[in-house]
Amino acid sequence: MPLVCCGLAFLGTLGFVCFQMGKFDKAEAFLREGIRFKQALGDLAGAADALFNLAMAMLWLGEFEEVDRLLAPTIASFTKTGAANEATRLQALQVMAQTLLGRYTEALEIAEAGLYYARTSGLEREMGILLWVLGYLSIAAVEYDKAEKQLLESTRILQSLGLLDILASAQVARGYAALDLNDLGLAYHHFSEAIPRRPDTQSNGVVILALPGIALLMARSGNVTLGIELDALAAHYPLIANSRFFEEDARLPLAALFADMPDEEIAQARARAEKLDLETAILVILDGLRDMAFISI
Repeated sequence: MPLVCCGLAFLGTLGFVCFQMGKFDKAEAFLREGIRFKQALGDLAGAADALFNLAMAMLWLGEFEEVDRLLAPTIASFTKTGAANEATRLQALQVMAQTLLGRYTEALEIAEAGLYYARTSGLEREMGILLWVLGYLSIAAVEYDKAEKQLLESTRILQSLGLLDILASAQVARGYAALDLNDLGLAYHHFSEAIPRRPDTQSNGVVILALPGIALLMARSGNVTLGIELDALAAHYPLIANSRFFEEDARLPLAALFADMPDEEIAQARARAEKLDLETAILVILDGLRDMAFISI
């Protein structure tokens, strides 16, 4: 029996490792097994952590509706049984799913209530994550100064806690806010801070998150062809392809920039994207960012 327990616990760890490497479909399968094990043991905190990782993997797989259906009953159950801390942690990802679906009003209501509880309860990790998601909501609401304040506070908290992956994701969100203000220098700075200096499978999620923004940044800086390539690569990932937020904030503005280009040139750029994987894309992005290094911040 102990051997079985160890094996089931290891499945959860394996799921987290797969998630870190960007293998989100494998992560989902392993994490589900880990959750069943922790719930059977009555380990609410462990189950909440495993559910958090599972929901993150599902977000990257573009399963936004499924994330909401997965988390809503668990959040209600945790709240009812007095596990409000765990419920708040899961609410952050429920809000992110709603945001990516474009359900901004519903997401804002949940996020503000969750942030109030996190602040009054001293839950710094949850504060950092909820402020990151609220930054996206403020961007969607065209409240860029508010978004920057939320994201700046988020980055400070996440940095102090050593949550580097989520910190990089918050840095990406600051890049989107700067783009919406048409501050290309500041957007360059934030995206450069978030993207790893060399191909790294553990940063795949952050790179996917940043792709539409970097594509738009490149196009606005004069490299429209590279913008098309990166956008075509981004469209391969359900996190981007299924998201109303990324469609409205980056992909439609980019499409407007190449609307008058010859169809053949657009097709060639998209064909080149078919030969890119994320590791190669990181090198392409870094080259593009180096070409922009003259931009003053």
